[in-house]
Amino acid sequence: MDKTRDRSLAEELVQDTFIAFYNSKVSLQKLNTAMAFLYVILKNKILDLHRRNILQQKYQNLLKHTFSEADDQTSSLIETRELENLLYTEIQKLPEQCRRVFKMRREESMTNKEVAASLSISENTVEQHMRKALRLLRVAFVKHDVLLVSIVIGGSMCFDIVRHL
Repeated sequence: MDKTRDRSLAEELVQDTFIAFYNSKVSLQKLNTAMAFLYVILKNKILDLHRRNILQQKYQNLLKHTFSEADDQTSSLIETRELENLLYTEIQKLPEQCRRVFKMRREESMTNKEVAASLSISENTVEQHMRKALRLLRVAFVKHDVLLVSIVIGGSMCFDIVRHL
């Protein structure tokens, strides 16, 4: 019982040991002592039990890790899609010229100069439309309890959308 820390499990192992001893083809005459043989069988059964428990624990940890990762990915994917839909909806609500400028800058990665030339407006007007679009989007996301964080990377602005906790 010291090795298993469970009385019923220890009793079951002892019974299995006697069954294994009974089923063995070793005659008692060939054995020096029956007790030593029983002890070896019991010791091997306890070691097998510990090996099975360790293996089972490894599988449980693997499954736990795998499923928690999948759950995280699924919820992250759902949140990302919800935020993308929200962003798309809010972009559609922008004034027409402001929306055009924003899409050309963000979706088509055009420069202010290229947008200005394409729409026949000044670069300053492009900048003003972008400021207005970003301000309106920030306000809309705050209403939805979402923080829109803009990050400047290499001259272009990227958006990270973070939900307040």
